[in-house]
Amino acid sequence: MSVATVLNVVSSGHNELSDFFGAAMSAFSLRRPIHIVTDADECWPPHAPNNSDYLQCIVYYKRGVEQEVVNQLEASTGLYDTLLFIGVKFDQLLEHIDKATDILHSGVVTLVDKNQAVNISLRLDTNILQYQRISNSEYSISEEYAIKHGVVNLTQTLGKWTPQNGLRLFLSPVRWVRRADLRGVRLQDTIMADKITCEIKYDEDGNIVRTGGLTQDVFNALQARLNFTAEQSIPPDFTWGSLGADGVTWNGQIGLLAKRGADIASSGLSQTFERGIVTGFSIPLLDFKITLIAPVSKETAINFWVYLDIFTIGSWACILAVLLATIVAFWIMLQRYSNTISLRILFLTSSIATYLLFSHYATDLTARMTSGPPRSSIKSFDDLMRGGPFLQVITFPNSAESSLLEFARDGASMKAYWNAYMAGKKNAFLATTEAAVEHILNNPGTLFFGPHTIAAGDPRLVALDLSDSVRVGAGFTYPPDSEFRAMFDFHLLKLIQSGVVHNMQVKYFTPPPLTIGVQEAESVGYDNMLFIFILLAFGIGVSFVMLSYEHCGNRSG
Repeated sequence: MSVATVLNVVSSGHNELSDFFGAAMSAFSLRRPIHIVTDADECWPPHAPNNSDYLQCIVYYKRGVEQEVVNQLEASTGLYDTLLFIGVKFDQLLEHIDKATDILHSGVVTLVDKNQAVNISLRLDTNILQYQRISNSEYSISEEYAIKHGVVNLTQTLGKWTPQNGLRLFLSPVRWVRRADLRGVRLQDTIMADKITCEIKYDEDGNIVRTGGLTQDVFNALQARLNFTAEQSIPPDFTWGSLGADGVTWNGQIGLLAKRGADIASSGLSQTFERGIVTGFSIPLLDFKITLIAPVSKETAINFWVYLDIFTIGSWACILAVLLATIVAFWIMLQRYSNTISLRILFLTSSIATYLLFSHYATDLTARMTSGPPRSSIKSFDDLMRGGPFLQVITFPNSAESSLLEFARDGASMKAYWNAYMAGKKNAFLATTEAAVEHILNNPGTLFFGPHTIAAGDPRLVALDLSDSVRVGAGFTYPPDSEFRAMFDFHLLKLIQSGVVHNMQVKYFTPPPLTIGVQEAESVGYDNMLFIFILLAFGIGVSFVMLSYEHCGNRSG
């Protein structure tokens, strides 16, 4: 095949093959630019002419240089949206393509000649379509893929094209819709018990008989939607997964997934950067904050001095002194000047000052009674460091929480607290949420470092608002380059958009109502009462001035 023929195929020229490609591109939303791999007899320059709105470049192919072709395609990944193979032995080329490469299962769509792609084995997430000339004026388009390394192999015709009718599709052009039936394939699911995401029920022999919780309900919805089953088991070391001392090996669920010993972890693993290096995460199903959980104190103290605590000792002394001075002034004036303007002024100002003073007292007392409990004095791990061993923190072993503490940046208070009070100490770790909650309730001065959702709906607990708390997501976790990840994410997004996931979230975790524009009540304070004393002093001063004037007037008369 010559370059001219290739250009005619992908240009606006009117021939059956080009019309078929145009219909296929429209039906399956194949986008420009296109990379073409061809066995053309001539070498074409690496970039297409400006007048070609389809063609990006042609990769020149000859037998014996398959690896060079693959290297060139991988190097230019991201520069094209569609791959088109014309006249190329794709089955021979496939032997040189890494199964993990983006060429096979990314957003790039690949069109190959079915006659040149015999005896090939492609994964579930392969984005390859095969075209075939059935007769002189009829073409078909189909796909082949295998589920879970060949446990199930499928071939299905997607549509046929004729000049008279164009392209008629038998199945959806959306890859994850037409491949939604997984034919009952059985996945290995590693799970761990959690209060919100995964509650596990066992029979008398210790076998898992039922699971519940947020992520389990979503997982069950996916099973019904995609027609697959799952065999669920606890990891042998009963841990979520953390990085070992060698900095390479992972244990727990993360270790199983990294070694491809399981197909999925559906119990809601926290999505951290370190874990994402060796595994793949789904769309987050739950967003939470890892912080310190503290018990709510049940002790009530009776304060007999609550009505005196409204003002400080200095304020009470000032009030008493002014009160005594006012009494003396009234007594003197009533003895000799009972019917004078100065006495009326003193009475008026004293009354107003007394009313305002009482109003401030009542307001301050009401504010103190309606204010919420005082905020925690623990704002960060710096406060814990200052508290020393009198405040103990516990967390889950081999978990995202312990990894956040252990691998915090050097110099951070979280790292310092880990090294000083938690590293290597068995009493700093408890394996289950229930055990951790009971421990902090029964041991004063103990705090739990974990997701804030543990305190949700439990009146005995409160999640502290730390400045160094960490916000993470949780959802499904897969082995690296899992063939199920893209499909599950597509259908998870459908469940989220339809409101199904939201209903499940409300069922297991109801966040506190959002309040806007309402602040905590605050005590009025002594500074706000200064006007009262200024007014009272002004009244006393004016009264004595008038008293002096009247006294002098009486003597002169």
